[in-house]
Amino acid sequence: MVKQKEVEDYYRDVWLPRFRRQQPGSLVLGLEDVYKGQKVSKIVETELTESKIESDTDNFLDSVRESAEITILNPV
Repeated sequence: MVKQKEVEDYYRDVWLPRFRRQQPGSLVLGLEDVYKGQKVSKIVETELTESKIESDTDNFLDSVRESAEITILNPV
C-alpha cells in the first residue's frame, strides 16, 4: 500500500517534472485535477505502486540469483 506522503513526494519529484517536459506550456495539474479521465493522484499512486512492485521483484530476483547453486548432473 502506498502512503499519501509517498504519493505527494512522487508527484512533486517525478510525475510533475516529467509532465512539464512532455507538455511544455500546459497548465500545471494538481493532485486533485483530472488528466486523461483520472484524478492525477490516482495516476501517480498507480505509477508509484507499479514502481515499488518492479523494485521488489528486482530485489527478490537478485537475492535468488545470489543464493542459487547449480548442480551439473550429467556432464557431457
